[in-house]
Amino acid sequence: MSTGGVTGAGGSAPATTVMSGTGGSVNPDAGADLAARDANAPQPDGPLGDAVADLLPAEALPATVKDPYFDSTEEADGMHAWYLPWADRSPGPTDMASLNASAEVLPISVGADGHLYRNGARYRLFGANHFGACSPAHEVADLVAARLAKFGMNAMRFQGCDAYYGWPYSRALIDYSTGNGDTLDKDRLDRFDYFIAALRKHGVYFEVPLLNSRRFLPGDSGDPANPLPVPAVVPGESWGADDMQMHQMLGFILDPVVAAQQRYARALLAHTNPYTGLVLGKDPAVALVEIANETGLIHYWMWRRLD
Repeated sequence: MSTGGVTGAGGSAPATTVMSGTGGSVNPDAGADLAARDANAPQPDGPLGDAVADLLPAEALPATVKDPYFDSTEEADGMHAWYLPWADRSPGPTDMASLNASAEVLPISVGADGHLYRNGARYRLFGANHFGACSPAHEVADLVAARLAKFGMNAMRFQGCDAYYGWPYSRALIDYSTGNGDTLDKDRLDRFDYFIAALRKHGVYFEVPLLNSRRFLPGDSGDPANPLPVPAVVPGESWGADDMQMHQMLGFILDPVVAAQQRYARALLAHTNPYTGLVLGKDPAVALVEIANETGLIHYWMWRRLD
C-alpha cells in the first residue's frame, strides 16, 4: 500500500487519510453490452494471472492466450515453476487469513501517537496495489477478495479507476463517451460497488483514488461556450503514459480542471453502494482517500513534461 499524510491532529481523528502523489462467467447483471465490450478488448501478452484473467470471463479469452504454467509445470532443466494460482482459496498451511483478527469491518481512527487504532487496539494495514481492475465481474470479485484474505491481507489500493488507457476497454468508472468526466459508467460502477462489498466480507479495507490516470476533455470546462484547451478524442488515436502525465498537472494551471475533478470526487464519494447500503465516503472500510497520484510541477518538470 502507498502511504500518505494523516489529516487531523491530536486525540482521535477519522480514519480517512490523504495521499499526496500518490475466470468466472459473465455477470448477467453487468449488462450484455458491457460483457461484449470487454470480450472484444485487445488482449495483452503474458500469463492468465495478469489483468486479463482478473477481469474477463474465461470463455471470453481467445484460445491463443496461454499461461505456460497451465501447460507445463516442469521446466526444461527439470526445475518446477513456483506458481501461485490467482484464484486459489483452498485451506492449508499457506492460508494466512487468520492474521486478520476479524472479518468484521470496524471504524479505524488515528490516535494522538499517530498510529491506527481499531476497537481501542493498535491496528496495522497490510495489502497490495490493484491496478486497472476496479470493476471485475461479480464472480471474479469474490475470488479476488478471498484470495487477498488468504494472503493475510486486510487492505487493497485501487489504482487507475479513472484510467483512459485503451478506452472504451479501459474499464474506467468514468463514461468518457459523454465528452466529459461528469458521468459515471453505470455498469462499471455496479461492478466496483460489488467488489467493495466482496472485500468487506473478508475484512479487507480499501483506498479510493480520485486522480490516477484521467484524461480531461474539452467538455470538462463545465461551460460549453468555453471548452478546456485540450485535444478532443480522435478515433483510433494512441494514448499513453506521457499523455496521462501531462493531464495530471493541468490542475496547477487551469481552475476548471480542479472544478471538474471536484465534481467527479463528489459523484463517486457521495453515491450509495447498493450492496452495502452505505455512502462510499462514509463507509468505514474506506481506509484512505487518494487525492492525486504522482502530481507536482517539479515532478513533471524533471520528467521534461513542461518543456
